[in-house]
Amino acid sequence: MKYLSLLPMMALATQYAVAHPQPVVVVSNIAIIHEEHGWRVQEKKSGSIHWNLMKDDLIVRIEGKNAADTGPMQMASYFNEGYRRGIKAYIKRADFGQEIELRQIPTQDYSPVGAKPFAHVAKGFSAPDAELETVNNGPITFEQYKDKWVLIDFGASWCAPSVARLPEILSLAEKEKDRMAVVAVEMDYKPKAVQELIEHFQIKIPVAAMNYMSPLPIQLGVSAVDYFAELPALVLIQPDGDVALIMVGGGEPGYVTKVVESNLNRKE
Repeated sequence: MKYLSLLPMMALATQYAVAHPQPVVVVSNIAIIHEEHGWRVQEKKSGSIHWNLMKDDLIVRIEGKNAADTGPMQMASYFNEGYRRGIKAYIKRADFGQEIELRQIPTQDYSPVGAKPFAHVAKGFSAPDAELETVNNGPITFEQYKDKWVLIDFGASWCAPSVARLPEILSLAEKEKDRMAVVAVEMDYKPKAVQELIEHFQIKIPVAAMNYMSPLPIQLGVSAVDYFAELPALVLIQPDGDVALIMVGGGEPGYVTKVVESNLNRKE
């Protein structure tokens, strides 16, 4: 049965190979194509990627080795091993590099609202170091929230779903202030509109401003490399720095609170 299960995979690999003369590896729901500097991630027609990777990510190093020098059979082996354990890799996303632990997202945890992001992130995907300049609280870093959960709310003053759920985000921030810090990130910053938003909702949590192509939204998968972001989006970071949740879309009232608190209350 094991050999029979390989047939659809081989057919897919053959289809990719026709379009791409470079070596191609197809494992489960991901295709990677060999390039000069590593292996490039591609989406399959059958659906979105269920790994802590995005389309166009370039795998530069894997398990301490130069990915460009790693053959297709070995790469396939690494991805198959990813079912059982984390594989250390260094990837480039746009112009930014980051270390990750390659993991597949279990199907039952994969609940995408947008086309690319995933809802539950496998343990081992660490949040990048970042210093944010806020418009109401001065500069902040994730380091200052060490040992606390951090919720990042990516939104925009012009994005109706982002504004509509702000009261729920602020209520959650107040309710969980002892164990969680909340930071609002305004994309495509419009100073006057953001200031009016802060005053209207009496926002006391830090409000940072950045554009789509800033490192943080790209590294967390909120922005794609073709100059757009999928909003609203939430990223929940565990006290140890690992990402626990990336959630894109508005959802029903109370959904954000339910999902975030289920993570805060879970037992490791």
